[in-house]
Amino acid sequence: LIVYKSQQDFEFKVCKSKNKDCKSWNWKQDYRMYNSYVGNDQNSGVYIFRPDVNSQNASLPYASLINSTLYPGTVVTVIRMYWKNMISEYRIRNQSPNGIEVETFIQPIDVSDNIGKEITINFQTANLSNSNTFYTDSNGLEMQKRIVNHRDTWDLQVNQPVSGNYYPINAAIYLEDTDKKQRFTVLTDRSQGGGVIQPGDIEIMIHRRLVADDARGCGEPLNEKDYDGKGLRERVKHYLVFSETTETTSLFRTYQFWLDQTLDLNFVASQKTDEVVAREVSLGESLKLTDLPDLVKMFITLEEGGSFLVRFHNTDDLNNKTFPLPDVFKSFQNVEETSLSANQLKSEMLARKLSWNGANPKEFAASFTNYSPKIDNVTLRALEIRTFRLSNPSKISA
Repeated sequence: LIVYKSQQDFEFKVCKSKNKDCKSWNWKQDYRMYNSYVGNDQNSGVYIFRPDVNSQNASLPYASLINSTLYPGTVVTVIRMYWKNMISEYRIRNQSPNGIEVETFIQPIDVSDNIGKEITINFQTANLSNSNTFYTDSNGLEMQKRIVNHRDTWDLQVNQPVSGNYYPINAAIYLEDTDKKQRFTVLTDRSQGGGVIQPGDIEIMIHRRLVADDARGCGEPLNEKDYDGKGLRERVKHYLVFSETTETTSLFRTYQFWLDQTLDLNFVASQKTDEVVAREVSLGESLKLTDLPDLVKMFITLEEGGSFLVRFHNTDDLNNKTFPLPDVFKSFQNVEETSLSANQLKSEMLARKLSWNGANPKEFAASFTNYSPKIDNVTLRALEIRTFRLSNPSKISA
């Protein structure tokens, strides 16, 4: 149940029975900004994010909400919010009740006052205590624990309390209340930067327009302009996912899987014969239509000489997946597992891999020598990727 409490306040509520044993996620959404630093030392620029000294303790309001309109529907319900400098839409789909899509249409950033501005979207949770801890993904894979103003391996001297707590977000950022066992996750539609600078407040950078160069090689300020000479307009999407820390299947990974698998139409001109095209299409369709466990991706790459690289990726971060090799693999005389980059057989890579006990740098020994190249079933550990080369195909009829 989504409760739209006021123009900027929301509540997501889950009850195991009618109005009993309920859990709520409360949040307020707004847009804020940092004035960019310009001085005699390090400017904020293309590569460097450095807020002005007046923005170091807290970001500043950017867009004031004018009004909002609710459009209820049986398939999707839309809340359109009109702000001074942008429009945002909340889309709640009935078939995916634990997630909400938030799309923002950003108007050009005004720098006529000769002050650069860096715009963020903020989701301020009201009832979750994250104890200065949050998590961001590493290249879409493992979630890394982040503690505000802290590093595990050295004593951090805090000089930049905002940018020093910003991290790359390639897929997701979340905070959780360990006592309530509740998690609030925000998924991104592109790589962005962000953090939880203030307790319970997820902050993600969505647009920037600057007036000074940061002297890091670009040689110009980040001041791109649109067709009308004004700053660039932007359109970004975020996805809110509400879950419990005790779940056995990661709910936000399910949403990440869906977002990564959006349909994409491709058209290409080819001079190949109809027979070759039919064989390749038949093989590709056979591979793509293979039944795979939930949250397992398959990537196919055609190599020179007619061989294929097939990668299986388990995007579930809680569970291993085991499944038989697809029947289409039997159409190839050679099926070999390779290293992730496919530049050598996996058995050869593991035989060369060295282990070190940390005591004497001269004491190295090969590891993983018990690996067997025999392939019947594929087992993927949580978040694991495995690569196979398929070569010498038998004739496949279209």
